[in-house]
Amino acid sequence: KQMDRPKEHYYKFNRFLLSVSGLWPYQSEWSAHLMRAVITIVMLSSAFFQISSMFTSEVTLDFIVDGIPCLLLTLGSLTNLYPRMMHIDKFRELFERMWQDWELQKTNHEIKIMHEHAEISRLFTFYYIILTYINIVGYNIWMFIPEILDIMSPMNESRPRRRPFNIEFFVDEEQYFYFIRFHICLVLIIVPIVYVASSTLFLTLTQHICGMCELLGHIDFDESYVNPVFQILSISDTERAIRSVGIFCVALCYVFISCYMGQRITDTSSSLCGKIFNSTWYNAVVSEQKALLIIMIRRYQPFILTACKFYVMSLQNFGMILQTAISYCMFIRQI
Repeated sequence: KQMDRPKEHYYKFNRFLLSVSGLWPYQSEWSAHLMRAVITIVMLSSAFFQISSMFTSEVTLDFIVDGIPCLLLTLGSLTNLYPRMMHIDKFRELFERMWQDWELQKTNHEIKIMHEHAEISRLFTFYYIILTYINIVGYNIWMFIPEILDIMSPMNESRPRRRPFNIEFFVDEEQYFYFIRFHICLVLIIVPIVYVASSTLFLTLTQHICGMCELLGHIDFDESYVNPVFQILSISDTERAIRSVGIFCVALCYVFISCYMGQRITDTSSSLCGKIFNSTWYNAVVSEQKALLIIMIRRYQPFILTACKFYVMSLQNFGMILQTAISYCMFIRQI
């Protein structure tokens, strides 16, 4: 089933990313299964070859520091994919609710607020994709520099090959050089797709929630106007340094986006009671006034977004994670 909504152009980047990941709720079943199968095969094969390198190489502290983060990123893409795949019906429900919100009767100012929040999520998604794949393309070019130099300025011996992570294919690397490079490039392209798709989906939905919360302060109530907005729910060398910094930046951006949008929801919802109090609630019918009262009671405390009801998504906790990560990096450097 294809979506054809008047405001869907704000979410076309999300649709592309989710479709490529096999997570778009409205794509055909065979297409979703195909995308998921390709991602699963590539990621599991990469994880297998990375784990295999532990049995064919000397396992030192440097080997562990270089290899474990890459392995966790690879397996992490699957842990991002499959939980969302199991809740695809809930994503469809969320998108349907979002389309319904767009179709509500609104004043010009309320429509402007909706467009502003949707445009913010669209631009953020666009720049996120561009910056991510500029880095990926640059990293792939850096990886091929020895081969390029061998062609442009040949030496008696071939320059050492560069690898983004420890990997063992159990074949002659010179004979199957292009196959190995193709597999590595495929992994470097697919892994960010899953992470970016899940991050930007979260960002888009939370940005929409912030917009709906802001609308409460701009509602003009009259007897014929019933707004369902009340349904808001509760590093020793250059090569190693480049690889380590790249992985650190990817993980940092992923956590920052989650924490920042969680903080946005908390900040926006914290003013809900004041917005309702300052709105023209006295012009609403009695049933709407009761609904507003319930919202004020429930939202006396702001929304708090958590991960598995354990980790609170906030900038304060992001700062703690960053401080802890830097401390561990300094500790490992001293070993």
